[in-house]
Amino acid sequence: MNQTKSEGLGELSIKRENVKAPEAFLESENQENIAYFPLLQSAARGYLVRRDLASNGTDLESLVCPLVLEIESSQGFYVTEEIDENLIVKHKKPTQLKDGTIYIGELNSKKKPNGVGIQVHSDGSKYVGQFRDGQKQGKGRLISSNGDVYEGSFSEGKAEGLGKFIRYSDKATYNGEFKDDKQDGHGKEVYSDGAYYEGEYSEGIKHGKGKFIWKDGSFYEGEVKNNKLHGKGKYVWGNGKKYKGDWEHGCMQGKGRFKWKDGRVYKGEYLEDKKHGYGEFYWPDGKVYKGYWEKGQQCGYGVLEYRNKNNEWKQVEGQWLNGKRVKNLSKD
Repeated sequence: MNQTKSEGLGELSIKRENVKAPEAFLESENQENIAYFPLLQSAARGYLVRRDLASNGTDLESLVCPLVLEIESSQGFYVTEEIDENLIVKHKKPTQLKDGTIYIGELNSKKKPNGVGIQVHSDGSKYVGQFRDGQKQGKGRLISSNGDVYEGSFSEGKAEGLGKFIRYSDKATYNGEFKDDKQDGHGKEVYSDGAYYEGEYSEGIKHGKGKFIWKDGSFYEGEVKNNKLHGKGKYVWGNGKKYKGDWEHGCMQGKGRFKWKDGRVYKGEYLEDKKHGYGEFYWPDGKVYKGYWEKGQQCGYGVLEYRNKNNEWKQVEGQWLNGKRVKNLSKD
């Protein structure tokens, strides 16, 4: 069995220092205008923040990693939604926060980032979005210095809720739920070759029930644990082979049923992707082997049923070794 079946779909790691639900289609032109008005306000506020920066003689962009600027240019300036205006006091000149980051934007009465602002980290990563009482809170976009992008909801400075993550190194994307800066809940990963996983996550890893689909048309549907096929599941290869049964750490292990495209069927035990233990093998012509297996081959006691040249059913008992009968135990 091709061991690549459970590889190539690694986790998307979200690092805090490097780092909405799809909106419903609008039903009328009036609704569209209403929805667009807050965006105009946010865009205007973003302009005021940038204008403040320029008027104070500080080139914030010079502190941003060139790769971040390149990605931001391709995606466009991020526009946030409004938050509670009562908490917003004034615009502030660019200032260095206690954590070493440079911030420009709106502050509250405690002189903490609160409202809409821009934050540049010491490594050149850039966040544009909403703040509350000094922390990222609400909607925002963080482009890390390594090119990774997270856009979505934040809570107390961390990715939380619905969001989208794009990994720069291989252009893999994740859309779904986050908790504490990690994928947690339901989500979907899509890879550059078209393969994808959709299902459950826990603390940043695939865990629960899900479905993998590969470029060649192969797919797996069932239980997943620690990013590997584990538990009950069904795997269908692009060439028509099918397996349904137990999995352990990415391998067929336990009891299952394997069917080939030509009609052959094996029902029995597996160990590390190989027939191992007791199992029954059925051929399309009616021949059947019932007995024991070791590392994919008949080994130990077994019974073979088949039709002879006279089209009569025969039954042979014997001992098998490496797939061959080495001792006949039949009475006749």
